[in-house]
Amino acid sequence: MDIFSLNYPEDEDVQEVDSCLDHHYASILNDGDSTALCYEEQDSITFNGDKNEIFCDYKTTAEDVRAQPGVPKKELHELLDGLAKEIDYTSISKFNISRSFIWEGAKRALTRKSFCAKNKMSVKFTDDIGNSEGAVDLGGPMKEFFTLVLQWMVTSQLFCGPEHHKYISFQSTCLEGNDYFFAGTLIAMSLVHGGAGPQCFAHNMFEALHRVPDKVAITIEDVYDRELQSSLEKLSNSVSKEEAVQVMNGNTLQGVLDLAGMLQPIQTTDDIRKIAEMTAKWFVLGRAQPALESFLNGLSTLGVLDALTQNPDVFHPAFCYYPEKLTAESTENLFQVFQSPVGSNKACPKSTSEVCSG
Repeated sequence: MDIFSLNYPEDEDVQEVDSCLDHHYASILNDGDSTALCYEEQDSITFNGDKNEIFCDYKTTAEDVRAQPGVPKKELHELLDGLAKEIDYTSISKFNISRSFIWEGAKRALTRKSFCAKNKMSVKFTDDIGNSEGAVDLGGPMKEFFTLVLQWMVTSQLFCGPEHHKYISFQSTCLEGNDYFFAGTLIAMSLVHGGAGPQCFAHNMFEALHRVPDKVAITIEDVYDRELQSSLEKLSNSVSKEEAVQVMNGNTLQGVLDLAGMLQPIQTTDDIRKIAEMTAKWFVLGRAQPALESFLNGLSTLGVLDALTQNPDVFHPAFCYYPEKLTAESTENLFQVFQSPVGSNKACPKSTSEVCSG
């Protein structure tokens, strides 16, 4: 019997095997090689985008939650509840996680042959030497795991840009290791299994998730590399061909323009602005296209991408940052009034206090 996809209740033999698993995982972590986090006897999994057998079955699960003409728009929790109906609570996908190696543990769980995204998740945290914390996952450890892994992802090399204005990066090693695919998968699972969204994407980045990237408007202000942004602004503001050529031959721009295919003759000032704008778009979205495609393949898990494409406005707050304004109502909602029993000695003073404060 496969120990990673089990039905409750667990017997003593399974618990003993799982304990051995924790210690084996710790021994791998202590070796310091984060690239070898799967069992030697485990077969490798080949990822072929939409043909991935583990995830492809869930792309059509958003059929029941699509926005229909004349039908009131659903709230995000309603859409996610509809997707969550596909979760199989009779089967379990286990995640044995060390907080010091949160990403490695997540990838290890996702690459098991028995992993299934629609199974109920059971997360067990271990310390660095493999000792289990012993908590039974009734939802708390799972949500903590999603919180930690999302925090790790958005501050890693998978994304770049300011804290609340993130774009998908392009790192060849991450692409080869399917890290973008795993990131999309974990975000989709977090949303459907009751966790949160990343809430840090740039609005243009979110738009690229549900539109053809070529149709997404990118400006020079969206370039997150400040030095490159400054150089592109100088290029765009050039008033003559000679000035533009001098800027283009600078150390900052020449290599970028070459990679973007923008080293071309300049005839008019419109050509200068076009080169600057096209280079900005290539830098922000164009060069990261392979990474974005891999990320979207992962995000299609459990029908999330399909639902997002059909309801982008509803999913927008889950992916992008919105500062919450502090109001009297939101402050009041932070507190809950507990009344003393009617007729007790404390009931009268409390009622007087509430009337006065009101």
